[in-house]
Amino acid sequence: MLLRSEPEIDPVAVQGVRDFVQFLDRFAGELLMPSDGARRFAEETGLPPRLVDPVVIIRIQRYFGVSWPTALVRLRQMNAITQATFDNLRHSARPAAPLLANRARIRRVRRDDTRETENSRKED
Repeated sequence: MLLRSEPEIDPVAVQGVRDFVQFLDRFAGELLMPSDGARRFAEETGLPPRLVDPVVIIRIQRYFGVSWPTALVRLRQMNAITQATFDNLRHSARPAAPLLANRARIRRVRRDDTRETENSRKED
């Protein structure tokens, strides 16, 4: 089996149900949003080590194709957001997530338009 090295050991009995559930949460989080991939994305896009801007978190969420709650939990597990930021965004920003996503998309389009304008000037 993938999760157990010795079939006769029951991880639920050894660690307790709560610890096992936390283990499964972290395993799923690493599978859906690998920490190495998140660090690479942050480095390539110039993100700060601590995130507070919901627009940035939505960019990460969309990059990995995960839900808003999944992105928040995973970023909290990786200490990329504080507990206070996690609590604040979990309760206040979730309804606004689609609007913030549009704002992020608009920023991306503006950057692309700027690049095209710069490239056309260089060609002239």
